[in-house]
Amino acid sequence: MVCIPSQPGEHLFEVFVMRKFVQLFKRTIGNDFPLVDEDDPVGYFLDDIHQIWAKLLGVSEPQWLILLAIDELDSGEGVPGTKIAAKLHIHPVFVTTQTKSLEKAGFVTRKTSAVDARFVLMSLTSKARAEFAKLSAQRRALNESLFVGLDDQAFQVVTDKLTEIMKNAERAARRLSAED
Repeated sequence: MVCIPSQPGEHLFEVFVMRKFVQLFKRTIGNDFPLVDEDDPVGYFLDDIHQIWAKLLGVSEPQWLILLAIDELDSGEGVPGTKIAAKLHIHPVFVTTQTKSLEKAGFVTRKTSAVDARFVLMSLTSKARAEFAKLSAQRRALNESLFVGLDDQAFQVVTDKLTEIMKNAERAARRLSAED
């Protein structure tokens, strides 16, 4: 059985990133690729899962993903909106508007960086962490369901290969943008 992490978004966030990679890949190579299909049940299922978690927390799906990104990226000092935007492949202005709403709801704190006043650093509040903790058992059960049949070694192989594909895609994107 796969070792399920205690951090709320680790595995689902990786799967979300892979879903976004598939969308990018499809845009890059077109719709003729046999492994990338409009009727992707895994992708729709994952979107449904994110919507359910968001609804349980009383936030939108994009706000849920922003909370997961903050949780993953914050090492205790807060995380700038630009890093959140880069992680989720969304515009930083969208992060700003959504984190303002999350701040009003009590899930996020926003403070100006002491190092560079142009940046606002976001962190999860104790309320957000408490809500994540409440969902922990459900999330663990879901993660175990998603990865049933994969032992630790198989899961690591899949993760390594997906990471390699993501790095290759980033390199290819940089090469293409350099050619423009």
